[in-house]
Amino acid sequence: MFDLDATARAGRDGDQVALEQFVREVQTDVWRFAAYLTRPEDSDDLAQEALFRVIKNLHRWERGPVLTWVLGVTRNVCREDIRRRTVRRTDPVAEPAVSPMLDTTDAVDTMQLLAALPDDQREAIVLTQLIGLPYADAARVAGCPIGTIRSRVARGRTALVDALGNGSISDHG
Repeated sequence: MFDLDATARAGRDGDQVALEQFVREVQTDVWRFAAYLTRPEDSDDLAQEALFRVIKNLHRWERGPVLTWVLGVTRNVCREDIRRRTVRRTDPVAEPAVSPMLDTTDAVDTMQLLAALPDDQREAIVLTQLIGLPYADAARVAGCPIGTIRSRVARGRTALVDALGNGSISDHG
């Protein structure tokens, strides 16, 4: 069985092959998390920035699952980008919110549905349901109690089910 934490430690300690393997193992989750937290068109750049910071600061990871720490770094990079864009924006309609819609073949666009969720619910759903983190690890990434993650996932699931039923997302919290 592959041990991501051991590979990260070896990479941190100077094993270049292990470091490259570590990056290959986490890059998809980093990109996916960035894509769901911000705009999908920015996910490549944000994932690259997050991975750069992870490699540069790998010596700071001390305990806990390394993937939890990596996703925490990714979350910070995305939040910084959102703040930067919000400060720069002068026209509030320059970046309209994405509304969930069913396409003509009734296929649901997951990105649109998730984008319509409140940020905290979207983050909890992506961490636990798409990336597959245990609730305790997701709580560490989000910086909140495990019960909060559970309630955010529950409210997010309810909103997604409602959206599938009537074509819109509303905040159930």
